[in-house]
Amino acid sequence: MDTIQENMEDLVDHLQDYVETQKELLLLAVKEKAASAISQTVIWVIAGVFGMLAFTFLSVALAMWLGRLLHHSGYGFLIVGALYGLGAALFYNFRKPLLQNRLNDVLLTKFTNSDE
Repeated sequence: MDTIQENMEDLVDHLQDYVETQKELLLLAVKEKAASAISQTVIWVIAGVFGMLAFTFLSVALAMWLGRLLHHSGYGFLIVGALYGLGAALFYNFRKPLLQNRLNDVLLTKFTNSDE
């Protein structure tokens, strides 16, 4: 009878160790995915900052060039601003299929992908 009770106690101890190990593995997997998402976000933010700087300088250059062609610098900035306003309106109207749905898909894939 003692042998069965000892075996049951060993089994319960091993089961508790197994559950604890699984919990630790799950916590590590969550931490790894969070760290990966944060690092990807930082990379995209840095790239976005440099992209916005380049975009800003190119926009100013385009506005100045158009202003010289039209012999009035204000017209160049007006045209470039109008183009960005039109682009913003189009983006706002098509934001769900262009960005939101794709971003949701990317994030869901990133967090549910167990290959990494």
